Formats: sequence, C-alpha cells, structure tokens
Amino acid sequence: MAVAYARAHHRAYSAILWLNGESRFTLLQSLVAFSKRADIDQSTNSTVTDSTDPQDIENSAQAVMKWLTLEDNDKWLIIFDNVDQAYGEHTSILQDYDISSFLPPADQGYVLIITRSSSLCDLGTSTRLGNMAPDQALELLCGRSGISRSTEGTYICQQFALREQNQRLDTMNINRLAERLDYLLLALVQAAMFIRMTSTTCHGYLNIYDRLWSTLAAEVAGMPDDRAGSIEATWMISYNHVKETNPTSAQLLELWAYLDHYDIFYELFLLGSENTLGSPLLKQIVESKANFESILKPLLAYSLAESFEDSQSYSLRHGIHDWFSKTCRHGDIGMNILAIFIIGTAGLDADEKSMQRRLLPHANRCIHRLFNSKIIAQDHSFDLYSKFTGIATLYQNLGIRDEAEKILQRVLDTEEDIWGLDHIHTRQAKFYLGNLYEQQGRLKEAEKMYQGALNAPDVQPVSHGSVEEWVPHPALTLAILRSLSHLYIGKGWLGKAEEINQQAIDHNTKFLGFDHPWTLEAAKKVGELRMRQGKFAEALDIYESAFDGYERWVGKGLVTDEIWTIRHNQGVCLLNQGKWAEAEEMCGKALDAALVLYGADDEQTRMTVSNIDFVRKMRGGTAGA
Repeated sequence: MAVAYARAHHRAYSAILWLNGESRFTLLQSLVAFSKRADIDQSTNSTVTDSTDPQDIENSAQAVMKWLTLEDNDKWLIIFDNVDQAYGEHTSILQDYDISSFLPPADQGYVLIITRSSSLCDLGTSTRLGNMAPDQALELLCGRSGISRSTEGTYICQQFALREQNQRLDTMNINRLAERLDYLLLALVQAAMFIRMTSTTCHGYLNIYDRLWSTLAAEVAGMPDDRAGSIEATWMISYNHVKETNPTSAQLLELWAYLDHYDIFYELFLLGSENTLGSPLLKQIVESKANFESILKPLLAYSLAESFEDSQSYSLRHGIHDWFSKTCRHGDIGMNILAIFIIGTAGLDADEKSMQRRLLPHANRCIHRLFNSKIIAQDHSFDLYSKFTGIATLYQNLGIRDEAEKILQRVLDTEEDIWGLDHIHTRQAKFYLGNLYEQQGRLKEAEKMYQGALNAPDVQPVSHGSVEEWVPHPALTLAILRSLSHLYIGKGWLGKAEEINQQAIDHNTKFLGFDHPWTLEAAKKVGELRMRQGKFAEALDIYESAFDGYERWVGKGLVTDEIWTIRHNQGVCLLNQGKWAEAEEMCGKALDAALVLYGADDEQTRMTVSNIDFVRKMRGGTAGA
C-alpha cells in the first residue's frame, strides 16, 4: 500500500526517501545511498558511500538530516520500512536503536512509518490496516485464483472449464471462504494462489482450512486472535503442499527461517558453500543458478516468497518469515547450524563492499542466536562457534568494530569453556581477536592475545571415534607469527620481528621441512629484516639458504619472483659491504632473472640495471649493463 501511494502521489513531493529501518546500520546505509543520489554534501560524499569508516557514514547521514531541515525544503516524504520493533524491544543488541533519533527536528515535511509494533503509535497519528470490504475481498479472491464472475452472478473457474465444460461453482462457497478468512488481504491472496496452482475448489479449500484450523488452535501456543490464525492457517496449507510436492523447496524455506527475510540470492549460497557441501540441500542449491531458481519456483508460485523486479534477488514477507521462524524454533537444529556455517564462511570470503553489505542482515540474524541461545553440537564433532569469527570479520570490514569485538570475545569465552585453553579453536579465537585489537591500534592487547595464542602445544588432539590422534596445525601458528611480525615491524621493533620470523622458520622446518614455501617465505623475511638493521653479512647467509631451498622447490635453473628478489637483495647487501666485484656478479644474476620474468622495460629490470651501473661506477668501470 505504501508503494502504491508513493507511486501515485510522487509528484506531490519534492523527494521521497524510502529507508530500510530494520536496523540502525541499514537505516544509515539508506541515508548514505540517498545522499549520493540527491547530490547532498557533494564536497565529501564522493568517497563516503564506499567508506567503511563509521564516522564517514554518520557524517553522510547527518548531511541528509540537515538537508531535510532547510527552510525551502518542506515537501519531502520519508517512508521508514521494516520498523517492526520499538527501542528496547529488539532481541538483537546489534539491531536495537531509537527511530525517534532519525526524525528530522524541523516541523516540516511528512513521515510514514510502516510497523507492526503498537509501541510506536505514540510518535504520531496511527492507522491500523483493517479488513477488506466484502466486495473488494471477493474481487481479489476471484481475480487471483482464476475465478471470474459470470453475467448471471455465479462464478466460473476458468481452469476447470478446460476440463469440465462450464462447471459452475457454488457462489455460497466463495462467499463463505472470503468470510471465513475474515476478509484479510494476506489470507485471501494466499488462498487464491493455492486454488489457482492446485485447481482446488473453494469448497475443497474450506475443508482443508477447517481441518487445519482445529489442529492449529490445539497445537500453536499463544495464538493471538482469529485474525493472525486465519493468515497462519493459509500459510501452513501452502507450506504443507510444497513440502509434499517439492520437498527441496520446503527445505530451502526452513533454512530461510534462520537467515534474514530480505535479499536471498544465488551468490550468497555459492560464497558460503566452501566446507559446507556436506549438506545435500546446499549441494542442490549451488549446483547451478538454474537449479537454484527451480527450487525457488514453487515458493514464488504459492506466494510464499517474492522476487524483486529487475534483479535476481528474493525475499519473504516479514509476517511469513516470523511465522515460519516460530514453527522452526523447536525443529531440526541442523538448518540453524547450516545458516551459521554459510554466513560465517561467506563473511570470511567476501571481498567487495557491496557483497559485505548484502551479507550484513543475514549476519545480524545469526548473531542474534549467538547472544540469545546455546547452539552447540552435542558431540562437538565440528567447531560451530569458529564460524562466528567469519561473521566478526564481516563486521570488521564494514567498520562495525565494537560489535565485532563483542562477538569475538563471546566466541573466545565459549571456545575456552568447550575445548580448553590450548585447543586450536581457542587459539584461533585469540588470533582473530588479536587482529581486531591491532586494527584498532590497541597494540599491547593485540600482542598479549597473539602471545596467548602461541603459548600452546604445536600439536592438538583430534578424536576419530574411539581413537585420538595428535596432529600439527602449522598454518594457524604461522598466521599468528606473521601477525606478530607485522605488529613489531609497525612499532619499529625489527629485532623482535626477526626473532618471530626465525621462530616461524624453526616451526615450519619441524613440521613441513625447510624447502616448503611457507618456511622459505619466513627465511626471506628474516633476510629483509636483517638488511633493514644493517646486518648485511647475516642477511647474505639466510638469503643463500633460501635461494637453495627455492631451487630445490621449483627446479634448478628456473626463475620465480622470489628468486629475483633474493638475488637482487643479495646484490644490495654486497654493495653495502663495498664488495664491488661480488656485487656486480650478483646483480648480473638478478638482471638475468628480471629479463626472463619481466622484460627489459620493467621497473624491476631498470632497478637492477641501475645497481649494476652504480657498482661499475664505484669500480671505475663503464656504466650501462
């Protein structure tokens, strides 16, 4: 109705702002998007939309609020959509906010809030959407179901006419159905689509409805009134039919209950499918985009889901999503876990800001469950809570760092309770929390967290049935060491950074061998740090060992970027020691590698030639390699 109003009366307003009020973040993003479209605060807005800095986003939103208060700008309309809970009512700490703080202070313009919360009625004049008039309800029911009214006042189902010549339907049954559904728009639409899709008569639908109503009344605790029950009964009828005829589509709906109702798309599942393909449902969803759309088709046909125009995105109405979430609350916990795995995996892998923003509402849904329930696998055969670190990473990337810290701290506390201080899952939680502290400039806390993650055995127990094995986890240890090295280099502590990288060499040599790329990378880093400290002789030693290792790894005589870097840096070390003959020879080897890898006109090649010219000049020779 709000959409229809906005389209019909858009010329009466200078601007219409349609804002997603589901959470404070979505509201801010809506204001930022409008500021760009309306060319508001152009001096700073050129980079605000893509910025993840919270202050940039706040500034852009405030620019819109200021624009709404200008004296000559009094004909705008703001529509706040999806504001379903008042401040303090949200169960998610990440979505709770006070919408009154987003109402322009100036007494001008118009505001429309679309909500299901009666607590917001005090903000202004409220209008409760009532039931349809009987004639309107009959018109809707007939039009959506494929039933048309004849000149004699009876109704003909056009679908049945193909099978049974001009079969007449009892007018009384259509009136009874509309009355039984209390002339409610959502219930009428749902019933009509079921009748159209299944060729059921109104009499047949009434029988199904009455049987289900008695069941719902007995089983659904706290059903608020006949109004809500009528709508829920029509949803249940459609869902039961989809479950019987298209079980995979019904499973997708069950999974959807644990994701956000808005903006479901193929890439979401594809991005989140790594390491979760043990799920038969997810395998079918990501098999192809065509397969994904075919799974959605029954949900669209029965009006359980809807698609956005000109996009490949789908949504559930808030009411259907909330109702189905209640029906799943005591159901299979596997769908809940699968949703967390998908969003946690996608949160780690999403690189583009646009994708990260689309993931955020789904992440909020998962985080709500982290803070409000204990979803832990009974046998702990997999680490569910580690997936929340992926969600925290998503929050970090979007600049929502305070919430990311709360998530990671909760994950760490839970991991310690489940697995103990030395387990890899606990160490991983400390590592991610250390990363966050480092990003925030809290370097002492970051160092403490990294060191805590390191102070554990190099191997961890992993159970396989009744057998317990001890397996190494060098990747995590190396990641922690790299982060510590980066922290120390940033503080100018090159000696400590060198020690950390030497520790990485020792660790990787023990588990992977010296010739493994991870070990050789650490050796190369030690060489660079020694050079920066003026320890050129020691740098030459580690570089020569690294060169021999790379040659054994890739094959003698072959060249790589790493080999060019080593030869180039060895030349620089010799040059700084004044060993001109050896320096020229080493720079010549670097030049040979550069010509093969980059060509004569590349910057690396020109830099190597410049070093050779300098050495020859110092030796009194002829420049120009």
